[in-house]
Amino acid sequence: MSRPPTPSEIQYMVNHAQDDLRTAMIVSSAVAGVMSIVFVALRIAARKLPGIPFGADDWWMFFLFLGTPITFAWTTRYGAGRHVILLTDPKTFSTLLLIAEILYFTNIYTIKISLLYLYRRIFPLQWFKRVLLAFGIFLTAMTLASLLVCVLQCIPLQKMWNPAVSGHCVEFGKFALAMSCINICTDVFMLALPLPVVWGLKINATQKWLVSLSFVMGGSACIVCLIRLLFVLRVASTPDPTWDSIPSGITSTFELSVGIFAASFPTYRPLYKMIFKGKGADTTAQSSGYGSGQSSQRKRSRTQRAEPHRIIKMTTIRSETGPRDTDEERLYVVGSDLDTNRDGSP
Repeated sequence: MSRPPTPSEIQYMVNHAQDDLRTAMIVSSAVAGVMSIVFVALRIAARKLPGIPFGADDWWMFFLFLGTPITFAWTTRYGAGRHVILLTDPKTFSTLLLIAEILYFTNIYTIKISLLYLYRRIFPLQWFKRVLLAFGIFLTAMTLASLLVCVLQCIPLQKMWNPAVSGHCVEFGKFALAMSCINICTDVFMLALPLPVVWGLKINATQKWLVSLSFVMGGSACIVCLIRLLFVLRVASTPDPTWDSIPSGITSTFELSVGIFAASFPTYRPLYKMIFKGKGADTTAQSSGYGSGQSSQRKRSRTQRAEPHRIIKMTTIRSETGPRDTDEERLYVVGSDLDTNRDGSP
């Protein structure tokens, strides 16, 4: 909850009444929205062109992905982007601000859950699934707590837009700062999560670096989140929230767009294969694998007789053991150590 402005602060706002960030808000929201649409469209193309069905990771990504930039731009109609002395409708502005906060935390959650489901789809290892489940439960609890604080940040809620009402409000700026720090920590953890699995695969160092790079692209979202930290302390903890909270809002919209790209980048691999005609498209590796397809079934007996280790391939395949129209993107067994060269390639 913002504190009432002092007389000197009011005088400053009067002297700078011509200040206007509304155009910047609308343009940034439009750019961030278009970026999100492009990244989601590329994800859809990467699924549809090779015939891969949508999974839980895709549906989580599609959920309300444009909600935050649309709501943020809409607040300009009720005073956002100008000094608070020019606020035309405090109740509507505060309501839209509350909706934007809820959508932001929801979008952050859906992006992270989408990435966890993608990891589960690519790496069907039991111990890894358990780690993903535990982390997903933590993210769910953290998000529910965040939404609860948003909804109950002022008791009664009317105090958000009417300081004269008796009640209490949390220091939302400090809460937002704490959540941003936790968000960065969870981002870093999620970036590192698949790396032990990737580096345990039997592939050459160059392939390991390339596969790892496709997952650590999420670091770009961390950079935007770090920039947001420069402004987040002023969110709702300033006498001029309609002005001081705008830089944080702008970086938040881009943080979500970059997050969509980071979580979708590993799914773009089929598009890469189509563009570069399959050059370096398949990656073979050593790990415990998931069997799918007739070729894996034909070679499984030889693998079991030779070595307990199996060579797995990350690729897009059509299952021959299930329904004919089922496509999956996962790791699957294709041979044994005896069927490979020394560098790990088949």
